[in-house]
Amino acid sequence: RGGGGLRGRYPGQSRPVKILHIVPVYFPEGPGGIQLHVQDLVRAQAAAGHEPVVLSGSLATRPAPALIEERVDGQRVLRLFRDDLHHLHHARGHHGGASALVRQVYQRERPDLVHVHQWIALSDDLVQQAEELGLPTLVTLHDFLVSCPRCYRQDHRGEPCLRPLSLQACGPCVPRLGDEGPRELELGILCFQRALAAELALARTVWALTPGAVALFERLAGIPAGRIEALPLGYRPHGAPGSRRLSTDPAPGAPLRLAQWGRLGRHKGSEVLLEGFRRLCAQPGLPPVELHLLGPVEPPEHAAELAQRAAGLPVRFHGPFRFEDLERLAPQVACFPTRCLETHGFVLDEARELGLPMAVGDLGAYGERAGSDCLKVNPEDPAAWAAALARLVREPELRRRLAAAAPPPPADPERYGAEVERGYRRALASAARPPLPAAERAELSRLRRELEAAQRASKPWLFARP
Repeated sequence: RGGGGLRGRYPGQSRPVKILHIVPVYFPEGPGGIQLHVQDLVRAQAAAGHEPVVLSGSLATRPAPALIEERVDGQRVLRLFRDDLHHLHHARGHHGGASALVRQVYQRERPDLVHVHQWIALSDDLVQQAEELGLPTLVTLHDFLVSCPRCYRQDHRGEPCLRPLSLQACGPCVPRLGDEGPRELELGILCFQRALAAELALARTVWALTPGAVALFERLAGIPAGRIEALPLGYRPHGAPGSRRLSTDPAPGAPLRLAQWGRLGRHKGSEVLLEGFRRLCAQPGLPPVELHLLGPVEPPEHAAELAQRAAGLPVRFHGPFRFEDLERLAPQVACFPTRCLETHGFVLDEARELGLPMAVGDLGAYGERAGSDCLKVNPEDPAAWAAALARLVREPELRRRLAAAAPPPPADPERYGAEVERGYRRALASAARPPLPAAERAELSRLRRELEAAQRASKPWLFARP
């Protein structure tokens, strides 16, 4: 979806460039935006004659930390399993066993480049470990993890949060595992904050996906200006230009189909959309209309709440889907009410390839990338969603006008790949950044030890038994 690749061998390279991509999970787990993006990168880089390898975490655990090698889509995937519970939690970011296995991978594989896409499910010192071994590193910030222990910049009430990362701002709403005292909560935030700030300080190149995301990272995570560069993702269409465009009008006698697709749940605003749709359906004289929701619900236990909100309405949940399923459904309007700060939003590119008008939550990258083909809507306001949907349902000319006003598509993956290649060349040619001061490293190690001791005392069930 957003890949590209290196072209030919680099000056001074007598063999293909070996790139180690690090992701939180990889196929068959997922998929999500990171997995799809890296899959495209890996395919393109392999086609260009290079040697991409994927190092992935896993949602599953093992009795002891373990590393297995698989073939996925014909490419090598090294899958690392941790041995602790809640290993995706912000206060469980560091794991000594996983860190040791990652270092073994670095030493055995000796990649020319290490491209970190995420730390979750692995350990919070991936860049540090690579740079200590002289391996050049790059980081792509696919989400707001480094500025938010909840990852998506939503507070514990589900509302968007634009407060800078700090003990004061994050303490009330960091996810709890149970039985944490004030000092343990404080340690979890401190370790999270300092470890990821250190990773970004050590990486030779750091990319975010939009200029707006760069500005937010600088403000919310206290990242120095100029440390992060904007590198918008490319998009690989599913067909030739114009070949996938759908009609914005339903067939005679058929209901108008609205659709939200991707991941569903509170952070994606699905319940706000359903409440807006309920209010829409209560309006007199409304033409026939349906709402279709395609994709997995996260977390799965939220599915019952969404089903309850949809009770009695012309709503259908489709579950996991492929792009071809979306084409067959042939909706006339796309709805993306996300309530969290996104950094790109491939669904916008897919809707534009399908030629659909959109109603989009005016927040984060969705608000930044929404063009004249979109109605921008307050993602927290069901009444505003009902009003926007009413316009789109009742005004066919508005649908056609919006669909015709789509902005030019984003860079194709080959152009994006050329930008990635320039970043790789620069990283290979650059000197390592200054190491962390010894006092800073010692303090982070001390905080990690104190946090683990607190967790072992309050939650021994988190850890694997010897």
